[in-house]
Amino acid sequence: MSKLAKAILIFCKCKFDFKIIKKGKLLIFDTLSLELVSKFKKFETLDIRHEVFNFWLLLENFLHLKFTFKDYVLTFISKVNPKVVLTFSDNCLLFYELKNYFPKAKFIAVQNGYRQKYQLDVFKKHKNKKLFADYLFTFGKNSEIFYKKYLKCNNFINLGSVRNNNIKLKKSSEKKNILFISQFRSENMRKNDDFNVESQIIKIINIFCEKKKIKLFLAISSRKNYLEEKNFLLSKLPEKHNVRTIRKKGRFDNYSLVNKFETIVFADSTLGYEAIARKKKIVAISCRKEKGKTIAPFGFPTIKSNKAFFFTNFGTKKEIFRVLNNVYSLPQKKWLKNYQEKLNVFMNFNKDNIKFEKVINKLIN
Repeated sequence: MSKLAKAILIFCKCKFDFKIIKKGKLLIFDTLSLELVSKFKKFETLDIRHEVFNFWLLLENFLHLKFTFKDYVLTFISKVNPKVVLTFSDNCLLFYELKNYFPKAKFIAVQNGYRQKYQLDVFKKHKNKKLFADYLFTFGKNSEIFYKKYLKCNNFINLGSVRNNNIKLKKSSEKKNILFISQFRSENMRKNDDFNVESQIIKIINIFCEKKKIKLFLAISSRKNYLEEKNFLLSKLPEKHNVRTIRKKGRFDNYSLVNKFETIVFADSTLGYEAIARKKKIVAISCRKEKGKTIAPFGFPTIKSNKAFFFTNFGTKKEIFRVLNNVYSLPQKKWLKNYQEKLNVFMNFNKDNIKFEKVINKLIN
């Protein structure tokens, strides 16, 4: 599809607002995760998902023969003239180019999801571009290592997950049974079983749980497509099974659910990594593949091995049983002593995001 055809398609689907863009100290780059900035009283927002465009700004750009989306972003920022430009889209290449145009503003990125190699290839392809941020709040030291290779940043702060940090830590009440975190997405159903590995993993975990005479609970990912997700996750199980799905009603329900369980199993879910910060025993079965290659190995980019005591990048029954037996039989105290400190490089915990709020407030006040 040509650039012109893409532009026409975007304009046919998008909405227009007719607001006069106001100056402001804080500009949120991307409307994703606006709930995470609710504590800040005043801010302007810039939609970068081609869903909403400001009519007057577009008109002004067209009159000055500026037609690209980057032109639109640059004009928008110049109108707001912010002290701080903040984004939770930490894998957006365009964001890291903007400092070159607005040297006086502070550009701050906050990691919003656990990033795998295939999601960050764009940085490698454009490694010759001048990419910059004033602050980058990462999940942990592991993520910082990757970003340091491809962009300049004055301040890396290992914050942990902003959402996870807002939920209180609690001791596990469900110590006997196992929780599996689903990553179901309707749009991925057209892909093959090498990518959609969850139902096969659940089938094997169920056999393990039946032998141990314990229950397997599934943390549902979707609120809108509950039945479709449930049917997919249970599709490889026999008619009689002991697996229970837990419906997600609120956006943060699964964080409270993780709090309850001592043993958490996942493929490559961000919530699985967030469970590390909640001091849970984790089992990672990161066997998702595309074109024959594992696309989200556990511990990218620092861990190079394909398996260890609590994780495996293979989806065989033998491997899944191995890691389940290792972790499930290990007492919580031994887990904390032997593994917790080492795993903190993947996910920190900063209660109520005090580090984050302190930086923002200092810069905008």
